[in-house]
Amino acid sequence: ITIGAGYAIDGSTDDSTEDSDTKEKLLNIKYSMGPVSAGVKMSRKSNGVKDGQDENTEGASIAFNVNENLSISYGVKSTDFTKSGAGDTMKTTGIGAAFSSGGITLSVQANEGECAGGYCTSSNEDENLEVAVSFAF
Repeated sequence: ITIGAGYAIDGSTDDSTEDSDTKEKLLNIKYSMGPVSAGVKMSRKSNGVKDGQDENTEGASIAFNVNENLSISYGVKSTDFTKSGAGDTMKTTGIGAAFSSGGITLSVQANEGECAGGYCTSSNEDENLEVAVSFAF
């Protein structure tokens, strides 16, 4: 089990009051046993009273090593926005696979997202497919 936590304050805004500082908190937990690893992450970003753009994010992923050459993974993430006009939840999912043999690795990643930035419109939906081949000498 791996557990991580963090807290940050960014006071670089023009306003000198403490309420205008951006504050971030996060917690993540990962558990690995044999060929399986699974994890969850939760975070909160508070942008202070100046712009009021808070974000709450939750995500989860799982990876499985089929054998010493092949691995597959799946992940999901949702982010809730509280800023004015962006009350929708941004959702992303991804699935990936990687195969290695000798010094060559082939990887494939497919991702899908909707409601980017908290706005649900057809222009804020995205799908992409990435294929990569790498060589090690």
